[in-house]
Amino acid sequence: MKLLFLSLLSLLPIVSFGQHQLRAAYFGETITHYGLKIAYDKSFKKWDKTKESGADIRKEFLYGASFAAFRHPHQLVGLIASPEITWRRTGKRGGLIDVAFAPAYFRYFYEGKTYEYTGTDFRKIPLAGRSAFLPTLSLGGGRDLSVRREIPFMWYYRVNVMRQYPYNSSSLMRFALEAGVIKKF
Repeated sequence: MKLLFLSLLSLLPIVSFGQHQLRAAYFGETITHYGLKIAYDKSFKKWDKTKESGADIRKEFLYGASFAAFRHPHQLVGLIASPEITWRRTGKRGGLIDVAFAPAYFRYFYEGKTYEYTGTDFRKIPLAGRSAFLPTLSLGGGRDLSVRREIPFMWYYRVNVMRQYPYNSSSLMRFALEAGVIKKF
């Protein structure tokens, strides 16, 4: 985990042309199913609009990658890796609204001991779990602190709706909350 994080950070100078953002957030289904999410976003299309009242509105499309880990106590530990595309609108006072889509890879590991019967004996299975496709749609809001003050941070929240394929013989709808900060570079 530490090696993966350091590898992602070492890639930042390569993709640092233009404005980019680093996100860190609480990520979980509830307070008891807690986790952490880190992400990197880069703007690829943005435009500013001035209304008749003099208010400046910024709209932008961002792309990036994210990695999340969460724990469902006594059941599983989940890891989610995904590319993301986001549309964000920042208002005249810094209020922001964003909508994101992420076709994610989900890998989970069971917390309990898992055994397999070999016909004559039981064999322990290390890192037992499963992989799944987890398309995610997010809707969120927050505040950009650099609009009214010269602070290069944003705080945000998101509600994530995810569909896990496969789940047993069908699929499973998952919901998660995300709340954190964004550092702009």
